[in-house]
Amino acid sequence: MKKILFISAYAPPDDVIAAVRVGQWIKYLLRLGYKIELISAKNDFLYPQTSNIYFNDKNFQLHNIEFIPKIFKRLISNKNVKNSDKSKAKVGGLFKNFLRRLRPIFGQLDLYIFWIFPAIHKGRELLKREKFDYVISSFSPSASHIVASQLKKFSNSNQIEWIADFRDLWSDNPNTNNLTKFIEARIESLVLKSASKIITVSENGLELLKNKYPEKEIIIIENGFDPEEHPNWKQACSQLKHLNRPIIITYTGLISKKDRNPEILFITLARLLQEGHINRESIQINIFTQNYSECKKILNESALDNSIVTISSYIPRHLAIQKQKESDFLLLLESNNERGIGNLTGKVFEYIVSGVPIIAMGMHTKNLAKELVLNTGTGIYCQDIESANKFFMSILENKKIYFYKPDIKKIESYSRSKQVERLF
Repeated sequence: MKKILFISAYAPPDDVIAAVRVGQWIKYLLRLGYKIELISAKNDFLYPQTSNIYFNDKNFQLHNIEFIPKIFKRLISNKNVKNSDKSKAKVGGLFKNFLRRLRPIFGQLDLYIFWIFPAIHKGRELLKREKFDYVISSFSPSASHIVASQLKKFSNSNQIEWIADFRDLWSDNPNTNNLTKFIEARIESLVLKSASKIITVSENGLELLKNKYPEKEIIIIENGFDPEEHPNWKQACSQLKHLNRPIIITYTGLISKKDRNPEILFITLARLLQEGHINRESIQINIFTQNYSECKKILNESALDNSIVTISSYIPRHLAIQKQKESDFLLLLESNNERGIGNLTGKVFEYIVSGVPIIAMGMHTKNLAKELVLNTGTGIYCQDIESANKFFMSILENKKIYFYKPDIKKIESYSRSKQVERLF
């Protein structure tokens, strides 16, 4: 039986999208007969522990490492945050704001700089006790790869293959501060010297990493979906779609003025309301985001009637998936910045198997998430207010969703159960 040591700062039961890729890989690797140990960070103080990914397997062991400085815990506790899912989301928001302030200093490390040494210590204990065939680390944060690189060196064996997975890019990440980009690139280069293989999620990432590390084996394993989480996805995608009343448009994810901005949707609907093409009873926008205040500000600036938009803060991921499937359209937002064209988040793959038509808006014309939606026949792209207005007028007049023609074979290739077979 081959053994894998996973290194990831986020992992189930953390109910965050960053934990999903690792969690679902482990789920299917266990079924293929691997023995797995996972070193992760103890995030229960920061994020809801409501993930629907479970590991009830004798061949799996989780090592959650405490790392948050007590002073930070006291600062949060002084805000009288209660121990509930919504409160944990609030804590997570405070934590993330704190991390953003650290970015100019620590870059992609964030507060997980405090996790590095205890994680390395635990990893050395495991390496002394057992012989592992593979070490797999998941970025971000960069702390995961730093820990893995040190464990690779500690093992002093070429027989252990270290696979560095880039769910997001490191120094080439569009969110990397320009002031720290040079330093990040240097650290990245030093850390990845001992990597046996590098994984990225897109062609864009492959090109960037190939140019930097031509001597390395680099492959693409996209984000994907768990077919067991969406058991009826083929049937859902094959069903004929009808417009309901009210038309429900749902968005789940981050909102920001700079990168994921819903203003095209808001302004378009505001005009359609004003011109009498729709009324308050004919459409409903549901937004689930941690960036409540920013979304509210964008909404107010658009002059859209607030009565048709509901902004909610946190719901567990499994409920977010349920809300997506109960909708008529799903809104997909991404950065319109050229640096963000390679963003292929896990959410877009959940969208394409939901059986719900997708409206991609505001992103760069070369964005890969937009291309995925179009290539799989699961959505339409509205680049600006004019194209969004044309789209809504067309479906309102024709009463048909003309663009939704999912390619089942293409979509199936993104199944996590198939992806893990390409890891080794």
